[in-house]
Amino acid sequence: MGHKSEEVTEGELNPEKFYKTPEAVLADKKLTTEQKDKILHCWEQEEIALMRAEGENMTLQGDAPQPAEVMDKIKKAEKKLEREETSP
Repeated sequence: MGHKSEEVTEGELNPEKFYKTPEAVLADKKLTTEQKDKILHCWEQEEIALMRAEGENMTLQGDAPQPAEVMDKIKKAEKKLEREETSP
């Protein structure tokens, strides 16, 4: 899946602010497949940064879910989106 540099939406800048889970991104019927892909990719990049910070002994705020758990859900959502794109 490609990540085209089209107009950036607020959901792409802060996906976790608008969606509780990566699955919620997939369920949003207002989004195109490309938009869903971009949002999941942005969310993935944020989780990578959090895991990096965690590795440098920086603590997570509040009761935020563990980045590795969220990353697993993002990867599953990306695979599901890819399957949906390729199915007739």
